Amino acid sequence: MPKRLIVLIILMFSMSFLTACQKQKTYLQQVDTINEKITNIPDVITLDAESLIDEITKLYQALPAKYQAKVLGFDKVTDAKMILNNYHQQINQVIALIEALPALADFTLEDEETLQIAKTAYDALAEHLKVYITNYQKLASLLLEEEKLVLIENVNELINNLPSAETLSIEDKDQLLLARSAYDALDEDLKGYVINYQKLVELEALMQDKEAVANLISKIEALPTVENLTINDQPLLEEIHLLYQALKPSLKALITNYQVLETLENQMSNLLEVQNTILDCVSDFATSNTKDQLILENEYATFSWKSWRPTLYVITNDGFGQVSKAKQTHYNQYANIVVTINYKNGPVVEKSKEITVGPVLYDELPSTPVATYFSVDAVSMYTNYSNRYKTERTLFSDKAKEVLDIVYYSFAIPYDDGTCKFTNTSYLEEVLQLKESNVRVVACINGVSSETCATFNKITADDNLRQTFVTNLMNLVENNKLDGVDIDWETVSSSIKVNATGMNKLMQDIRAEMNRRQAAGGSPYFLSAAVPASSWGTTSDRFDFKTLNNYVDYINLMSYDMNNSAKTTHLSPLYRSEHDGGFGFGCDYGVNLLTSLGLSKSKIIIGSAGYGKAYKVTGSFTSTTYPALGVSGTLTSLNMEGSYSSGTVFGNVIEELIKSGEYQQYLEVNSQNQVVGSYLYNPTNRIFVTYDSEEVMMAKYEYAKAIDGVGLMCWCYPEDTTDTMINGVYRAMHQ
Repeated sequence: MPKRLIVLIILMFSMSFLTACQKQKTYLQQVDTINEKITNIPDVITLDAESLIDEITKLYQALPAKYQAKVLGFDKVTDAKMILNNYHQQINQVIALIEALPALADFTLEDEETLQIAKTAYDALAEHLKVYITNYQKLASLLLEEEKLVLIENVNELINNLPSAETLSIEDKDQLLLARSAYDALDEDLKGYVINYQKLVELEALMQDKEAVANLISKIEALPTVENLTINDQPLLEEIHLLYQALKPSLKALITNYQVLETLENQMSNLLEVQNTILDCVSDFATSNTKDQLILENEYATFSWKSWRPTLYVITNDGFGQVSKAKQTHYNQYANIVVTINYKNGPVVEKSKEITVGPVLYDELPSTPVATYFSVDAVSMYTNYSNRYKTERTLFSDKAKEVLDIVYYSFAIPYDDGTCKFTNTSYLEEVLQLKESNVRVVACINGVSSETCATFNKITADDNLRQTFVTNLMNLVENNKLDGVDIDWETVSSSIKVNATGMNKLMQDIRAEMNRRQAAGGSPYFLSAAVPASSWGTTSDRFDFKTLNNYVDYINLMSYDMNNSAKTTHLSPLYRSEHDGGFGFGCDYGVNLLTSLGLSKSKIIIGSAGYGKAYKVTGSFTSTTYPALGVSGTLTSLNMEGSYSSGTVFGNVIEELIKSGEYQQYLEVNSQNQVVGSYLYNPTNRIFVTYDSEEVMMAKYEYAKAIDGVGLMCWCYPEDTTDTMINGVYRAMHQ
C-alpha cells in the first residue's frame, strides 16, 4: 500500500478518533447538564415547571441511548410529565365544561345542574391551575346570575307560600316578615323580577289592619273598669280614642269591645266636666249682692274652697262665697278662687280662676237718711259707760245697724304739705263692718282747731297743693275701704275762718277726683260737709251754698251747741223755743237758712246731740210749766263719771239722773204743738240739764221724714252711751 495512502488512512483514522473523542466529551457534558437540570425540578410540580421538563426531555432525547443511561433520576422527569399531562387534562376538562354552558343571556335555573358540575370541577382544581381556566369569567357570570335567580326564586316562593287575603291571620305575621326580609335583601335591580310582590304588599296592609284591630281591642281590654276609672287615665283614653279614629271605617266595626271604650269616655267626660265646670258656680264678676252657692260634693268628688283674698271674697263654712262690703272699695278689685277637687276614686286636683270684685254697691239712701259721727276720742267713754256694750261687747247694736245709713269716722287730720292721716284707726275695722248692713262709712276731715282750720286755708289757696291734698285724701279713702269724705272745716275766730272760695275749689276738686276713681256700676262716692246752724256761721264769705249744691250729697247741719252758755237754753232745739230766750237757732232754723242761701232742702241732714249740757241755775223763775228754763245759769260739772267742767254730760249721766228720781223730765212743745226740746231739772240742787231725749229724737226724725230728702245725724255716737239717738229713731221708724 502506498505510503501516502497509509499516511492518509492513518491521518483519517486519527481524525476520526479525535472526532469520536470529541463527541463523547460533548455527550458527557450534555448528561451533566441534564443531571443538573433534573436537580432543579421542584418537589411540587406546577405548570410553571413545564418548560423545564420539556427542555430536559429534549436534551435527553438528543442523547444516544448509551448516554441516556448515564442520566441520573430521569424518572423524576417522567413523573413530572405525567403530572403535567394530568394538569392539562383537568384544565381542558373544566374549560370544556364551561364552554358547554349556555350563554349568559340564555341561562335559566334549568341549567343550574350543569353549572354546578362545571363549578365543582373548577373548585376541585388546585389553586395554581385555576388561572389557566381561560373562560372562567363566563363561569363567574353564570354563577352570579344563578345566585340572583335563586334569590328571586326564593322570594317568589316565600310570597307564593303566603296565605290568601281571606285566610290571613295574626299568626301569619312571622311568615310575612320572612318574605319581606328576603325581598328587602334583594338588590334594587332584582326586585323588579319578583313577579308576586303586590301580593306581599296587600297582605302586609291587611296584616297591619288586623294588628291595629287586635292592638286596639287589647288596649281596651286593659283599661280599668268604670268604677275604677280616674282622671289620671285621661291620657290613655285619649291615646286609644285617637287609635280608634285612625282606623278605616270598615275596621271600626271589628272593634268588638268599642262599647266599653265609649262607656269609659262618657265617664271620663263626666270626670273632666267636674274640673271644667266646677268653677262656674263662682261669679266671674262678684258684687256686693253676690252669694255664690259653692258645690261641696257630687257623685264624683268632694270640693274644698279657698279664697286668696279671704276677707274680700269670703267663703263661709256652709259653702257660700260672698263679697264682704267691709273690704270693698269703689273700684274693681281681684281675687283668686281655688277649688281642691278630691275625686272619690282618684287623685286630688286643684283648679283656680281670677274673679273681679266690683265696686261696693249700696241700696239707695232712704228719703230720710240717718247718720252719726263716730269720734274715736270718745270711744273709751262708750266702752266704759254703755251697759249694752258691757253686755254685748259690740260697738253697734242690731238696732244701730238697722237705723244707720252713714257713719262719719272722725277724725283724719290735714297737714300743710297736703298729706292727710287718721289720728286713730283702732276702731276702723269694726266700724267698716257696718258696711255689711248697708251703712256708708265716710272719713271726716278735721278742720275744727285753729291749726287745722289754718291748714285748710293754706291748702285751698294753692292749686298744686290743693290737688296734692285731694289725691292724698282719696288715697286715704281708698286704702281704708271708705265710701267718701266729710269736710268739717269750721271757723275758729274772726281771723281763722272758713273761706268760701277755697271751700268751693276744694269740694269741686274732691268731686272730680271721686268721679275719676269711681268704677262703673257701683254706688258713687259720698261727699258732705258740716256747717253750723247759726246765722253768723253761714255768712257768704264762709260758705257759698249755691256752688256747694253742685258737688255735695249732703250738708250736715250742726244744730247742736245752740245753747247760751250763760242761760238755761236748749242744746239742740228742733224749733225756736218760746220760753228759753236763747239765740233762736236750731234744726228748723238751719234748714230754712241753708235753703234760703241756695242749698237744696233734700241735701240737708239736721243734727242732734248725743250728749247734754248741765247748768247750775243762778236765776229765779216763776214758770211751773217749764221751770228753770230760760234763766241765768252756769255750765257746771256734776262730779260724776262722764260729766265735765264744760257742762258736757254723756248719756250714762243723764240716765243715772233720771233713775235717781231726783230729776223731773220736761218736754217743751210750742204753741203749734211742735216739740222743741227736752231737759231735766232738780229743784233741790238747782241743776238743769239740756239734752235730746228719745222723744226729741223721734220728733226730729218725724220732722226730717216730712221733708223728702232731709236726714238726721248725731254728734256723736260714742258720747251717747245710752243709745238714746238710736233708740229714739228706731221707735219712730217702728211706731
